[in-house]
Amino acid sequence: FATPDDGSNPRMQMYLWSNPNSGSCTNSLNVNAPVAIAGLKSIAIASYNPASAFNITADVVLAQDGVGTSSDGCTAFTNAAAIAGKIALIDRGTCNYFIKTQFAQDAGAIGVIIANNVAGSTPPGMSGTPTQTITIPTVSVTQTVGTSMKTELNNAVTVNATLVICPVPNQLDGSFDNGIVAHEYGHGVSNRLTGG
Repeated sequence: FATPDDGSNPRMQMYLWSNPNSGSCTNSLNVNAPVAIAGLKSIAIASYNPASAFNITADVVLAQDGVGTSSDGCTAFTNAAAIAGKIALIDRGTCNYFIKTQFAQDAGAIGVIIANNVAGSTPPGMSGTPTQTITIPTVSVTQTVGTSMKTELNNAVTVNATLVICPVPNQLDGSFDNGIVAHEYGHGVSNRLTGG
C-alpha cells in the first residue's frame, strides 16, 4: 500500500502468488501398458481444460464416429458404450479440438487424448471456446505416439494410461483474499494517521 502525503491518491496493489499446490504437480501422460509402448509421453494441454486437477488411470479406447473408418471425433461417437469410463483416443482432423472433447464427454469418456495427424516432435496446442461446459481433461500427443497406441488397439491389445493434469491457474490472485486486502488497507490507514 503506497501512502503519499495528504492530498495525493494512495494506491493498494495486489499481486499474483505461486500456488503452493502446483509445485508438486506435473502435467503428464504415462502409458502403463503394454510394455512395448510404456512410459511418459510428451503432451500439450487444451486451453479449455477445466480448472480442477485430474489424476486418471484408465484404459484407452479409440473413438469411432461412424464416418467410414474415421476416428477424428467430428461427429457423435458410434462406440459410446466402449468409450464410457475410459480415455478416448481421437485423431486430429478437420473440426475444432473442443468439438472432439464435447463428443467424447457426451459418450461418457473421462479423458481425451488427441493424436496429431502430421509428423513432428511437438504435440499440437489446442484452443477454442466450447459450446458446452467441459468437465474432462484433454491432451494432445505427437503422431508417432498416437500411431503406436492405435497399432496396439487395432491388434486387440489393451492400452492403459495415467493422465495427470495440474490445477489451473497455477497462480493465486491476492485480490481475492480478504485477509491480504484488509492487511494492506490497514497500512494505508495507519500511515495517514501518523502523517505519512
